[in-house]
Amino acid sequence: MSYPVKSAFKLFREAGRTLQDPSPFSKGRRWTTQLESEYIWLDEFCLSDKQEADPDAIQEQRTLQLGRLADIFRGASKVVVFCHERDCDHSSSTCPWGSRIFALSEILHAAKIVRMTRSAAPKRVGLLQTHIYNEPARLLRRSIQIRAESDKQLHLQMVMQNAGAPDAFSQQDSIHSLLVEAIRRDDAGNFRQHNLLGKSLNGLLPRRARLGDLQGKDGWADLSWLLELNQGFYNAAGLAAVSSLKGSDAESDDSGGDSDSVVIDFPIRHPWLGKPILPSPGLERLRPVVTAYPVRNPESEGAPSALNIVEPTTVHIDQMPRRDPDGFYHNGNIEALR
Repeated sequence: MSYPVKSAFKLFREAGRTLQDPSPFSKGRRWTTQLESEYIWLDEFCLSDKQEADPDAIQEQRTLQLGRLADIFRGASKVVVFCHERDCDHSSSTCPWGSRIFALSEILHAAKIVRMTRSAAPKRVGLLQTHIYNEPARLLRRSIQIRAESDKQLHLQMVMQNAGAPDAFSQQDSIHSLLVEAIRRDDAGNFRQHNLLGKSLNGLLPRRARLGDLQGKDGWADLSWLLELNQGFYNAAGLAAVSSLKGSDAESDDSGGDSDSVVIDFPIRHPWLGKPILPSPGLERLRPVVTAYPVRNPESEGAPSALNIVEPTTVHIDQMPRRDPDGFYHNGNIEALR
């Protein structure tokens, strides 16, 4: 099931804060039968071991498993999509479900969906009724694409269009639009530390990272590692070129100027990454003139990643190795034998 947590809380309150009877003949059981599903995945219950009692261990398990969500939802027979808003079809970016960063990994590769919507119940003032529609997931993605085009959300439009026609764009453009849209959603959700940015993208790029390599503490570091893994498919110069680097985005709080605390809206530790500058129509598919890829120093834990820029030159590589006639003198390991 794909849903925002606040919608789950809202529906729980409307139900009188009571749990449904899970017996075989309860209404809840008949509802799952209606969906024709034997198992239902709920993030809140399935991301951690129910036998675990330590809150820190539970949080560690949940953070680790978030990097698998794209694969989990890709293997689902159906994805149930819902939110608590009235008359919402989930195609708008203002929808509580559609604005989530993990909505991308939950819906991009889905084959079928169950769309749940809410509307006013006839002749019952103040009450809402729920409608359930079974349909191909491409119809929802198409609706999101059309709405994104109308709202000038160019990267979201390209992401949804590429999901329906993978060969419509180059791999560089497809990955770039996905990266920018993910960062934009994360920023809009006020996750300024971007802790889960890398985990939300894992499984959506050609090469994925091992779960343990995405720490979930510094999302920019996780993103850098994903870009390094995918340097053969994506030129990171494209993302660096549209990243805002202005340090004046750090603003003081409203405590009258006596506090030294600041709100950080850009990654100080990763100076070549930042909130993307959204393009004007027609400028969203510019090509970088250089090739770049992030690199990290494995011996310096916690050190920021650097962007290695390669000039657009062709380097000739001989097919056969050449013997160095003076290798005996150039090899420092046998200097004592001279």
